[in-house]
Amino acid sequence: MEQWGIGIDVGGTKMWGVLGDSEGKILAEHKLETPAARGAFLRQINSLVHRLLGEAGISEKDVAGIGVGLPGRVAGKKGRVEWVPNLPDLNGLPLADMLGRKWGTDVYLQNDGQLALAGEHWKGAAQGCMSAVMLTIGTGIGGAILVDGKIWTGFRETAGSMGWLTMDMSDRGDAELGWFERMASGTAITNRAKTLSPPLNSVQLFEAAGERMEAKKMVEAVGHCLGTGIANLASILDPEIVIVGGGVSQQLSCFKDSIEEAMKRYASPATRSTPVVPAQLGNRAGVLGALRLVF
Repeated sequence: MEQWGIGIDVGGTKMWGVLGDSEGKILAEHKLETPAARGAFLRQINSLVHRLLGEAGISEKDVAGIGVGLPGRVAGKKGRVEWVPNLPDLNGLPLADMLGRKWGTDVYLQNDGQLALAGEHWKGAAQGCMSAVMLTIGTGIGGAILVDGKIWTGFRETAGSMGWLTMDMSDRGDAELGWFERMASGTAITNRAKTLSPPLNSVQLFEAAGERMEAKKMVEAVGHCLGTGIANLASILDPEIVIVGGGVSQQLSCFKDSIEEAMKRYASPATRSTPVVPAQLGNRAGVLGALRLVF
């Protein structure tokens, strides 16, 4: 009897679910808003599972498991949400146990950045790789590390917290966000763009970089910061490939020269030519990684 899995990628504003098999064949897909309150969140995620089963015409008895990715610290082995900055009411929630009892199946939790790389390893830019590093750059900066063909979760299951990379000892950083996130995330780029005259948003900044010198220099500065962070990671981990995901990945070509220059300047000699490529799956990486987690 064929079994199916459900993958759910929980974001700060939306939760995205798919129902599919171990080969990645998707039978149903659905998105719902993410409520901030714990009770409403549980009702919504159960509603998402119910809708996926209904759309696919699958009985819950045929579901091998549910994988859930969350944007924060997850105690996957204990099945508990530890710390989700954008959804603090979920902190401490024994989500795996609660969903498991509701649907009569195994439930697996993991950090969403780690699952994004799992998705890219399964169906995207890291297919066939035994080692890779991924940076997910959107509102914040997350990431993940692939070692010997497996996602390295770390002792506390938080490996890949790229936002806390620090490259300026004179800057005290930000205890909640991390130095790198404050300097090079999508939010950081938007904040930089607002300082121009007239103020721009991040999309307008990239558009203006071809015409306005101050916008060009700003984009180069962000690219240099990203490239320096990537150089550090490449030197330490020596991956086959570095993948950049999240919204900023759509502008990776704008950073190409700055990243290459930073890699040549700061990376170890053996890793200076490490390929830096955009994610192939876009926003689907996390939900496919959550599905892969089941199998």
